[in-house]
Amino acid sequence: MDETGLFWRMPPSQSLSSANRPGVKRDKSRVSIICCVNASGTDRLPIWVIGKARMPRALRNINIPVMGAEWRWNKKAWVDQIVMREWLLAFYNHIGKRAALLTMDNFAAHLAGLELAPPPPNIRICWLPKNSTSQYQPLDQGIIQNLKIYYRKQWLKFILYHYECNQDPLQIVTLLDCIRWLVRAWNHDILSTTILACFYKSTLVLNPVQLPIESPNLSSLYGHVQQSGRLSNCMDIGNFLNPVEESVDLIESEEELSSETLLEHLITGASNTGDVYNDDQEDDSPEPAPLPKPLEALNAVRLLISYMEGQDVSRASLLRSLERLERDLESEIITSRTQGTLDGWLR
Repeated sequence: MDETGLFWRMPPSQSLSSANRPGVKRDKSRVSIICCVNASGTDRLPIWVIGKARMPRALRNINIPVMGAEWRWNKKAWVDQIVMREWLLAFYNHIGKRAALLTMDNFAAHLAGLELAPPPPNIRICWLPKNSTSQYQPLDQGIIQNLKIYYRKQWLKFILYHYECNQDPLQIVTLLDCIRWLVRAWNHDILSTTILACFYKSTLVLNPVQLPIESPNLSSLYGHVQQSGRLSNCMDIGNFLNPVEESVDLIESEEELSSETLLEHLITGASNTGDVYNDDQEDDSPEPAPLPKPLEALNAVRLLISYMEGQDVSRASLLRSLERLERDLESEIITSRTQGTLDGWLR
């Protein structure tokens, strides 16, 4: 388990406008993310994303756990003992009765969270030696780096697409896009062989065979962005993909919460009312697009079915999945219409 910062809408230059604007600061809207995975890459826990707003506009009406992520918030958008306690409880629930060894560094929030949520007998905690995270933490051997590279690959594609539409991507991208890209990178882009190679590199797992740590090459895509004529003062691609400022060591630690605040959190958490922090953080994200209605979703699925029916037989399994989704949406629409008719008749 490890956490990192992410400047989720940081552009590759100081300016994303068609005209150069020297002196414009880079956007550093930051979230924190928590990652946890087993050595084989077959058990990837949902990504936890920590921001500053309790419920950003872009995430309203969105079932984030269904997407494969969890959203938490606090004043600094960082992992404090409250977030850590909640994550540990979720981890224990995920493991169930299986035996597990959880490796962590001795970050203060980890220690405090563990005091609030000690592990069950079947789960052991392995503390990495002090100041050795960069050497022994598998997630720091290339897993988190790959996650960020794949994330920013999608961000660069997003920038190019909206340039072609003569739009400002910084005014359109939302935290919903951020979570989508993180989940897709985590679940689909990072190879299990890459994860295993990182565990081998950390020496936590014996290495019978040397495996490559594969990362996508974004030089061509980055060059395309530079040549689009929209950017000025482009930074080095290495600085864009892995900003030094995102390093955990350079992020100021969350101040210790008082015992009264912790007690308030535990009480309100148990009753599902209130929050420890006041939601005084500004949410400058744009208004999200309305969720599609069931009939709109059904028509979109039918369009995809028509497309897939003309594709190669190797994609037949995708067509079967779309057909099942079409059937489910049809049932949902019929059920809602029937319920509406009954409600009207009973009035």
